[in-house]
Amino acid sequence: MLGEASLLEKLNEHGEIKAGTMAEAREAYKVETWARKIGITRQVLVNDDLGAFSDLARRMGQAAAETEAEKWLASVAPAKAADVNPFSGSLTLVVEPRLSSATRWYVTADPGEIDGLE
Repeated sequence: MLGEASLLEKLNEHGEIKAGTMAEAREAYKVETWARKIGITRQVLVNDDLGAFSDLARRMGQAAAETEAEKWLASVAPAKAADVNPFSGSLTLVVEPRLSSATRWYVTADPGEIDGLE
């Protein structure tokens, strides 16, 4: 990751551009690969009367977002007893791009319905 770059300077009448430097930041990160394979045959596609595969890309993207959010939630641990979440185990994570506010609370009508927010 790159840090701050040198400030720009006004060009003189000869158009000479002076060299600058760019500092390198010391952040550390690691990349992991996660995947799930779904077998789809020609017969499954031909017999798909309900359109289950019509929004497969959206569902796979949503699953990826939920996986990432679940991993992040699992990494959060309270530092002291007063910081423990009283709702732990009683709420379900929902990843939905239309729920854009980080400060509002949202309630869905039927938690058993996968597409309840559509």
